[in-house]
This record gives sequence, C-alpha cells and structure tokens, in this order.
Amino acid sequence: MESHHIECLKKNRVFLCDKISLSADFYAHLSEKDVITDDHLNEIQNIKRNGTTKEAVLHFLTAILPKRRPETFDLFLEALRTSGQKHIAERLDEWLKESDQNSKDQTIPQVCSELQSYYKRKLQSIIPMPWLKNIQLSLTEMCVERQLRKLKNSKGEEKMIPIDRLFTHEEDQTIPRRLLIEGDPGIGKSILCQKLAFEWSRQSCGDRCRTSCIHCFDLTFYLNARQFMNENTVADVVLKSDLLPKDLGISSTRMTEVIKATNVLFIIDGYDEAFSQNSLLDQLLKGDMFRHKTVLLTSRRNFLQDNINHFDCVYSIEGYGKHQQVEHVRRFTEHEKIPISRLNSLLESNEVENLGKNPLMLTLLCLLHTEKDVRTRTQTELYSEIHDFILRKVIERMKLTEEDIEHRLLRPLYQLAFEAFENGEDVLLERDFERAGLLSEEVCEVGYLARDILIRGIKQERRYSFTHRTFLEFLAAKHLVLMAAEERLKWLRKYYFRPNSNRVEEVQRLYFSLLFRVAENVVAFLFGLHPDVLLQMASTVIDATLDTDFVGSFYNSLSLPNGSLCPPSHVFCRLLCELNTMPPVLMTAIAKLLSPYRAVTVGFNCSDRCIKGMAIMYNIRPLEPLSISLHIHTQQYTQTNIPLLRELVNFSIFGLVCIYATDNNHLKSSLLALRIGQADSTKNVQIIKSSVCKDIAPPALPFGDDLRGISLMKYDKGSTRRFLEIVSKKPLIELGVVDCDLDDRCKRCLSNLLLNRDLQSVTLVSTNQHMGRFLGRLTGLDKLQKLCIFLKEMDQAERENLEKILKKNTLQELGLHLCEYFADLCNILSNHFSRMTALRHLFVVNSIDFQPIDRILCNLHLLRLQKFEIRCVLNDDNLIAITGAIRSWSNLQALVIHDSYEVSFADNNVRISLTEGAVRLLIKAIASCRSLKTLALHGLQIQDRLIPELCKMLKSLIQLTEFQLTYIHDETLTEEGFMPLQQFTDQRVGFSCIDHKTFVKECS
Repeated sequence: MESHHIECLKKNRVFLCDKISLSADFYAHLSEKDVITDDHLNEIQNIKRNGTTKEAVLHFLTAILPKRRPETFDLFLEALRTSGQKHIAERLDEWLKESDQNSKDQTIPQVCSELQSYYKRKLQSIIPMPWLKNIQLSLTEMCVERQLRKLKNSKGEEKMIPIDRLFTHEEDQTIPRRLLIEGDPGIGKSILCQKLAFEWSRQSCGDRCRTSCIHCFDLTFYLNARQFMNENTVADVVLKSDLLPKDLGISSTRMTEVIKATNVLFIIDGYDEAFSQNSLLDQLLKGDMFRHKTVLLTSRRNFLQDNINHFDCVYSIEGYGKHQQVEHVRRFTEHEKIPISRLNSLLESNEVENLGKNPLMLTLLCLLHTEKDVRTRTQTELYSEIHDFILRKVIERMKLTEEDIEHRLLRPLYQLAFEAFENGEDVLLERDFERAGLLSEEVCEVGYLARDILIRGIKQERRYSFTHRTFLEFLAAKHLVLMAAEERLKWLRKYYFRPNSNRVEEVQRLYFSLLFRVAENVVAFLFGLHPDVLLQMASTVIDATLDTDFVGSFYNSLSLPNGSLCPPSHVFCRLLCELNTMPPVLMTAIAKLLSPYRAVTVGFNCSDRCIKGMAIMYNIRPLEPLSISLHIHTQQYTQTNIPLLRELVNFSIFGLVCIYATDNNHLKSSLLALRIGQADSTKNVQIIKSSVCKDIAPPALPFGDDLRGISLMKYDKGSTRRFLEIVSKKPLIELGVVDCDLDDRCKRCLSNLLLNRDLQSVTLVSTNQHMGRFLGRLTGLDKLQKLCIFLKEMDQAERENLEKILKKNTLQELGLHLCEYFADLCNILSNHFSRMTALRHLFVVNSIDFQPIDRILCNLHLLRLQKFEIRCVLNDDNLIAITGAIRSWSNLQALVIHDSYEVSFADNNVRISLTEGAVRLLIKAIASCRSLKTLALHGLQIQDRLIPELCKMLKSLIQLTEFQLTYIHDETLTEEGFMPLQQFTDQRVGFSCIDHKTFVKECS
C-alpha cells in the first residue's frame, strides 16, 4: 500500500475502529478481490471471538491492510461501499483530498529543492578524461557561447538563435513543447543539456532573458534516453534515476500528479544510444502522454527523420568557428592557470583546425598539449594519442610492462566495450567483469571507466560508464582490429548490407532502421586503425550505401532530389576523413568510381566531414572539367566550412555548380566561396530559387569575369531581369531560363543576350510562356549545339525560323519540353530528321494535353542517336515506331522510355495502354543495342511470359551499368515467374525492378 494511504488509515484509526462493521458482505468482498486470505480471515475472527470487534478492526488496519499490494486501499473503499458503509468511505475520500492538496503544496517545493541541490552538486564540473579525476573543468567558466541553427520555422526559413531563445516560439512567443537538438558526436549536446539543467538550478535569470527561458519551468528533469528503456511510466523513470534521494518517500502515483500539476521540462540526452524499442520515450515524444509538458531531446544526426513531424522546433548544434576555438583555448589556459603560449602550436596548426571544431576533441587536444606538442589531423589519431597517454600513466601507476597491461587488461576491455556496443549499452556491470575473469577495480585503474553510478532496485549494483560514447566506440574498434578477417567482415556486413532493391520495404528498412548510422563511428575508427583492410571495408560500405534512388552509380547517389537530407552514400566520404595517407590500392579503386556526368549534393544537413571526404576523393585524381555537377544548398555556407568548400572545388573538376538560394546573403557568400566565374574555378552556375526565398535578386552579384554559363530556375520577373542584366557583359556560351516569370523587360534582356554569337547551349522552358518568339534570335547562333525549348502553336515566321535552325545541322542535343505537338511542329521535325546528322541526343518530355506524336516518331529511324528519352502517353503504334528506330541506332548508349498513361489501382483495376506484343518487340530490339549503358523503362506491363525475354535481354547487354524497370502487372505475373528476373537484378549493382503499385503507395 502506498505511504499516503497508510497515513490516511493512521490518522483516522479511532474513527475506523469505532465505525467499521465486520459484516459477511465486507469479508466476502475483501476475499473476492484478494485483499485478505482465508488465514487473514481466521486471524480477524479469532481476535473478535477472544476480544472485541474494535481490537479485530485495529489488527486488520495495522497488521494486514498496509502490507498488501498498492491498489488495496481502493479495493478497501469499494468493500466499504458495497457492505453498506458508504459514509466511512466518503470520510476517507475527503481526508485524502485535503491531505493530497496539502501534500502537493509541500511536495513540489521539496522536489524542486532536491533537484536544484543535485544539479548544483553534480553538474558544476566537466571531467573530460575519466582517468584524470583531478582535472575537473568548470562548466560555467569553460562553456563558450554557442548558437543553434534552427532548421525551419512555419515559413520554412532557417536562422541562428542564441541558447537563451531556445524555449521561445518566434511566431507567438509561446513555449514549444517538443524540441530536437541534433549534432555530431562530441559536438557538445550533453554539455548543453548539463548547462541548461545547471542554469535552472540557479533559480532565476532576473529579467536579462526577457523571453521564456530555462527559468520559466517549475521543475526540470535531466535524464538519459536509456533510462526510459523497459519502464512503464515517466514517473518511474524519474524515481529510479539518481535525481531524487531514495528516502524522499514519493510514490509513482504522486510523482505523476506532481508532473501534471506543474510546468515541467524534460531534458533527455542521447536518443541515438537508445532509440530501438524504447516505447515509453516514443510515446512521450509523440505526445501520447504529457502532451502539454516540454520535452527537449538530443541525438546524433538523422536518427529521427521518420518522427521529425512530432517536433515543434528542430535545431542543429554547429561546430566551433575559429573565434570560438581561440576562446575555448583561452578559457582552458585561464582555468588551468597556464600561459597561453604553451598552446600556441595548437592554435597555429592548420592540421588540427577541423578537429578543433568539435569541443570535446579540442578539450582533449588542450589536455594533451599540456604534456607534449601533439600533431593530429584525424579523430582516430587523437584517440590513439589519448590511448597512448593512458597507457603511459597506467605503466607508471601499476608498475607493469606495456605487454602485460595490453594482454591482461586492455584486450579484455576492448572485448567488453565491443559487446556493450553490440548490445546497445554504454555501461558495464559487475557480472560483465566476472564473465571475462577480470577484477572491476583493476580494470578501472586503466582509466576509461567511471564508477560513480548506482542502479536502484531490490539489489543495488554498481555500474561502470564511459565518460563519452566515443571512447566505447574507439575501444570496440580496437577489438575489431584484433578479429579474424572473416569474422570482422561478417560484422561489417551486418550493418552495411545492400538491400533487395525489388522490395521497397527492405530498402526502407535499411535507411530508416539506421543500422549504418549506428555503427558509423566504430567503422570510422576502424578505418583509421587498420589500413591493411581498407579496400575490403571500402567496397562493403560503398556497395551497401549506393542506389538511394533505386538507380544510378555511387556518385549519382551522392545527390538527393531535394538536397535536404544527408544521403547514405556520404558515409564513405566521412570515413575517408580518418585517413592521413591513402594506400595506392584504395586510390586506384576510388579513381575508378569517379565516372563522368554525375551529380554531387551538399545538403544543409550534411556535416563538414561530408565535404572534407568529397574533397579527398575528388582530389585524388582530378577529372576533366564538365564531368561532374555540384549541388549545394546555400544554408550550408557558414564561416566554418567555406574553406572546405573551396578545397572541394580547388581543381575545377566541377563543370557546373548548382546553387539552391535561400536568401541574398547566402547567395553572395556562396558565389564568393566557390569563386564562380574566376579563371581558375568553376565557370558555369545554375541558380534555383528555393521555395523559402523571399528576396528579390540584388542589383549586383560577385560573378567572375570568366563566367561562361548561367541558368536560372523558378525566379520572379524582377529577379530574372536583374540576373540577366548582371551577366549581360559576361562571355557566356551557355544560357538557361527555366520556369521563370518573364515580363516585357525580361524578354528584351533575354533577346539581347541571345545576340551573343558564341552561345552554344540555350534552354528556354516554361509552363506558361511560349518561347517561339526567340526562335528568330536563335537562327543567328551558328555555334548552337544544344537547344531545349517549350513551344506552343507557332505563327508562320516562327515556323520558318525553326526550320532554319534545324537546317544548319549544328544541334547535337534537342529537348522538346512540355510542347504542344500540333501538326506543323511534328511535320517540321519529321521532315528534317534525315538532314540532322549531327544530332546525338533527343528528349521528348511531358507533352501537354497528350496530343499524338506519331508524325515525329515515324521518322525517328532517320536519326543517328546515342541517347533517346521520351516521357509521354504512348500507344502500341508509338512503341512500334520507337522499336524500329532503336534497331537502326547502332551506337545507342542511353534509353529512357516512360509511359505517362494514368494508371488506376482502385479495386485492383489496372488499365494498360501497351499490349504484350508491342512490349515483346521492344525488348527484342533493345537486346540488339550492344553499346547500351543506361536503360530505364517505366509503366510497362510485365507477365510471366516476358520474364525469359527480359533476362535474355539483360544478359546480352554486356556494357549495361544502370537498369531500372518500374512495371505494372496483374494476375498474369506470379512470384515464381518473376523470380529469375529478381535474382538476376539482385546480383548486379545499379540494377532494380520496382512494382509501380507498391512504389506509388510507399512514396505517397
């Protein structure tokens, strides 16, 4: 029974002894609900027979009832009511209500006082090295002022905010209820939590914050995500933590009431360490409980993408800038009372600049530099230096040889750390040491473990924690180094496996289970510690993390369509940051992967290590310009990573830089950082206006004088005009305007730019602007090799101008985007195909109103194409015409056929526009294209009878590297019949078959 119920019986004892009737109904109800046993009943009746009823009631109230289970009191009240003693139950209820109110009034200040006392005592210091307990850094003196990057608000904008604005909604000044702070390992997430809790314990900020801050909360509970595992209530988590003394005497029910009655903040650290099967924490985050209480959660990046919609605010904690690094070192020297000159070599070293962005690593570097001049460039090198430092100190203390310590203590500790990592733990228990045949006290002498945390329960057991999870990961990697090669590879493949691309749910299981992210830091250490197996590890990681869009090579998957998330393939980029020297065999393997015509994206959720790793890869063997395009969201431009971005484009291998502009300041910074248009940098740029951008383009932008290409996308008429005016004097050879608003002034500017006879590539595409008016200007471009254009019905002059362009036979690439295929356009194209001997690349994309394009397709065979892409509504006649053309293209290298016919899956009613016979002829024609490297087929119906033909086709295409089939089907395709094609594509990197019905449902 709970303590306040026992108190209720005690305070009302005289009343109860006088009033309670031990009737048969009373006994029967208590027995039925298992409040009393037959033995208890005999005891009570014996006392009543030999004494008085009051004595029997007293025995029941003092010796039996308080010792029963917690819900006994409610059952006791129920027994009183059912036995005609309702007035007694009501008297106890009234007493409880009065007592509860008084108790709450006392409990809340008591809990608040205990929490503040605990935080002041436990959180005032930072111990960066657990083996050096004497080095305790002051939390308030060492913490450098930080800002958080707010990833988005209701308008989709981003901005930097100070910590004291963390708990204020910008829109309405209310307190957000669910907050997420993401960051890399060691970046300062836990220190931020510690600082917030410690600041709360100081009771008041006065009025210096002027908005809702940490002090607006009545109670603050600083917890770890792991503490929620296997618990039933949040109150249990609080009470089983060390925050409150065990003898405070607060029940779980009472703690729940306290939480409900107060303005509470839950600070929960380390979600990434306990995200799996943590149902109680998930319920709290989703608002299934305590919806109106504030929860601040920290995690490593990308562990909550599937639940991001449950958070009101999402923040990213960024690395130190140069000024913050200097300030951190200054504070360290002041705290340790040493001259800053002793750390000059650390401040002046460019090699440690990237490591210094991480506060934990910078602190460790400072500590190491107090003993000797440490030169480290990677995380692995730093932790290896720390490990050597620990080893030297242990040898001095324990008077043992290095070999003895390694075999007796360190290797068993490596194994224990590895097992803890595999089990999702970050602590060791006494039984772990016993199982390994070790003495916990002796292992703790090494220095990696802290032993000051107790587990509550029936049996108190001491546990041993790593000061930071990165130490556990480093030691786990040390154990992997000692593993047999086959066993290590088996472990690696458990986290980095290539999913069956035919099953959408399995692809999702890879990306959303976050397996590869869980193991990334261990694998990073392994990369740095064990260079002998780099090629094997690199191949495993690359094979597992490519194909994010179901088709494409590794470098295609470095790009995501919206650039927002850091794609899985960036894992390998980050791993490369742990290498000081690149083994020749790995250099050769990476160089082979750097194929041309690929896109690389740096999204706003990418880390500095992503950029650094890309720079390492691309600087191994610079490619020819115009081979790779770089896509960057301008939010990524900060003072800390501009040098890395410059390093990435140092060799001018990027033929195009695509910038997603969020505002003018970011756009200017990006152009300056990448030196767009400078003689020794990238000369072609595409600027896409982000949906969150509200600015009109500035009147001046820092383009270099050697700018050769610009493409604008999604800009308003004012911004479009300004861009065109800015580049009017540049020596352009490429010009593009896509989905931009054009007024008369814009059209005049564009017409003037088209007078530039050096133009070789022109793109004029819009969903509502007829671009035929510019055909007259295009007739004067004798060097025009590429034309992508949107045309509506043309007048006589425009038709004549189009014919003049085609007759020149300079076009190597022609794209017809969203055109209306009226008879005149179809006739002009079809009649000139035989003369267009230079054309190698033809796009026919998304025809409006689905007009028939038979006239174009019937003469396709007269062209000599190397790449053909069509995205239209197709019928059998269209497909037969395409099939005939394919047979005539002896050097066809890329083919994309996308039937855009609307397919309805309602009631399994699949409407098909292409017959089996037409598809079979197409498959046979494709099989004859021995030079084909890329093939994508979308919207074709597949039956069992076609599977052997498809397999035969794929086997015959020996140069094919990329294949995607998005198919529709009915009952004529069986799982058994489909199996041969599935098995074949599973064995080939870059090959995928996707059920269109499943794909559409999963994507939606």
